[in-house]
Amino acid sequence: MTVPMGTFNPNDISGDSFSGKFLLVDDDKDHLEMLERCLSSMGFDFISATDAPRAVEFLRAERFDVVISDIQMPQFDGIELLRFVKKEWAETDVILMTGYSQTYTFTDVIREGATDYLEKPFTRDAVRAKIFRILQERALLVGYNEELAQRREIEKILQKKSSDLEKRVRELNCLYHVSNIMEQKKDKLEDIFQETVVTLPSAMQFPEIAGARLCFGGHSYCTTDFQPTPWSLAVSIQSKGVAVGSIEVCYSSEVEGTTGMPFQKNEQSLLKEIALAMGRAIDREQSEGALRDHFVNLEATVRLRTQELHATQAAMESVFQSIPDSILSVDEEMVVTHINEKCTKNLDVAIGKLFPAGRNKFQAECCIVLKNTLDTHEAVIDYRIEIRKGEQISQVVLVSTSLLKDELDRTAGALLIIHDITRLADLEKQLLERRRFRQMIGNCTQLQEIYENVRKLASVDTTVLITGESGTGKELLVETLHSSGNRSAMPLIKVNCAALPENLLESELFGHVRGSFTGAVKDRAGRIEAAEGGILLLDEIGDISPRIQLKLLRFLEIKEYERVGESQTRRADVRVFAATNADLARKVQEGVFREDLYYRLKVMVMHLPPLRERRADIPFLIDHFLAHFNKKFHKAISGLSKEVLDIMMGYDWPGNIRELKHVLEHAVILSSGHELRPEHLPKDLFASEIKPSQDRQPARALTREALLGALRQTDGNKAKTARLLKLSRATLYSKIKEFNLQQESGS
Repeated sequence: MTVPMGTFNPNDISGDSFSGKFLLVDDDKDHLEMLERCLSSMGFDFISATDAPRAVEFLRAERFDVVISDIQMPQFDGIELLRFVKKEWAETDVILMTGYSQTYTFTDVIREGATDYLEKPFTRDAVRAKIFRILQERALLVGYNEELAQRREIEKILQKKSSDLEKRVRELNCLYHVSNIMEQKKDKLEDIFQETVVTLPSAMQFPEIAGARLCFGGHSYCTTDFQPTPWSLAVSIQSKGVAVGSIEVCYSSEVEGTTGMPFQKNEQSLLKEIALAMGRAIDREQSEGALRDHFVNLEATVRLRTQELHATQAAMESVFQSIPDSILSVDEEMVVTHINEKCTKNLDVAIGKLFPAGRNKFQAECCIVLKNTLDTHEAVIDYRIEIRKGEQISQVVLVSTSLLKDELDRTAGALLIIHDITRLADLEKQLLERRRFRQMIGNCTQLQEIYENVRKLASVDTTVLITGESGTGKELLVETLHSSGNRSAMPLIKVNCAALPENLLESELFGHVRGSFTGAVKDRAGRIEAAEGGILLLDEIGDISPRIQLKLLRFLEIKEYERVGESQTRRADVRVFAATNADLARKVQEGVFREDLYYRLKVMVMHLPPLRERRADIPFLIDHFLAHFNKKFHKAISGLSKEVLDIMMGYDWPGNIRELKHVLEHAVILSSGHELRPEHLPKDLFASEIKPSQDRQPARALTREALLGALRQTDGNKAKTARLLKLSRATLYSKIKEFNLQQESGS
């Protein structure tokens, strides 16, 4: 039977809330039918019987929860049926019905064991009320029984928990005591062992008959009453994974009610934990012993290393102070942390103070460089600073900075090194002076002789003949002579004799008067008159006509001349320089140049060698022109690749310095990086090489396969490849570019 828990509402009583079965017994069919209709309307399951014997058959056949029976019935009445039901099925509820004329009262019925009493005639509500009361009592009884069962179950659980807790408390107390022992006696391993075995029995289930023993290192530590018995539990003690001893618990007698080993799992776990603790104590003792030995050795080592460090520090300090460079370090806040003695002479600084920036211009620049390194985390290498006293440079230094890092690679400050290169700068200046004279650049023997002659001839009023191929710098030499002499404040007049026909050249040199020739509409002074007090340069003098040669010879002899179309003789104070790229001696032999004029011009001859004869000066000229074109084209080209330098050093430069200048201008314009490479050079530079001699292989016969094989044979070495193929380097680079073999050649 299932009865829902909770409070019943009489209006809600139905078969949905009660799944039990009713047995209706009454010999009065009218009352029986009325009960049937009443229970049917409420949805209950029931069986009807018209007499007590039939009802007994039903009761024996199946289980009923509620029996509603009339008292007065033939054969045997409802009281007898009640007694039968209560005897066999005491939990079955019985409601007895009786009329007013019957002698049984409510008290009699209840005394006999009936659940309730229903008087006839009854109404549907009266039946509902009786059923409601029974169902409510049943619900209360079921709830009570369930709650009672739950409480009993909880009591069992609490008893077990309490027992387990008591055991755990004993175990924890034991572990706590062992822990205290290990802490208090940490330096005395024997005391730890002895006190642990004394504490251990109290954690066992039967402490009054328990004893303990710990074995380690050939010694046993026992409780006073310990005796080995069959009822024992032992666990090994391990140190560093090796069994070094054991701990054992024994009961002195068999525990009543147990079979086999009397120890529980938690006791086994406890013993294992204590064994682990003893193992840790042994490990700690051994480690501390080893550590003490290590500390003794370490202390001796530290003492020795400290002495060595002090000695090294003293030596490093001596080296630091003896370094000729000024050295200074600062932290991230620009506070000075180290300086050497040399630094105190160059900078006004002190350890522990901020690096002052405003003492002087030099110190301010050093401060800026240091701050830049700290801000950008980039080192500065050889930053040149010129220290001046008035207009003179008194000292030249190179300043370098770098970051200082700590052991965690964090920025700890910056280092400043000041290297005095004053002497080196003076030597460089002297060397530069040897490599150039005013605007002329070169260090070869021929140029040194020319520089010396310029110093001798600059202020001597004599005619100078300057010879040399086109582009060697003849005009520049004239300008150098002019600027170095006593006529530097007076004009330098240049006449290109080869650029003018004879009649115009005569007028250009000597001047003319109005009407002297067609187109002469007014008087005009010549170049000689314009050069009064200064210098007249006659460029390409080997190309002038014999008539002009004669008039020029007269002027050079007596310094007198007449304008074209004028008879008045004029005098001129003019120094004459002549320049030519022609062989005047050969022209004299051929009769095209006057011998007397030749010797008149040849008072002093200065010959400028072609560039192919002064290849050592090519790098100096390259540096000069690169600086010029970097400034002109706003570039930052720092130099040439090795290939380009090899090409330029191997090229014969038929156009001399002028050609070199134009080649570099071309390359600088094409370059977008910081280095000139072969692809930036003009293509005709590769094609204009010197023709190969008899032992050189003709370039046009060279195939791509042959060139590739030669490069691989020499591991890409271009100098070796050129020698192997008997080619000039310029031709080799041209062929590498033509066959697209830059990668194979390492270009």
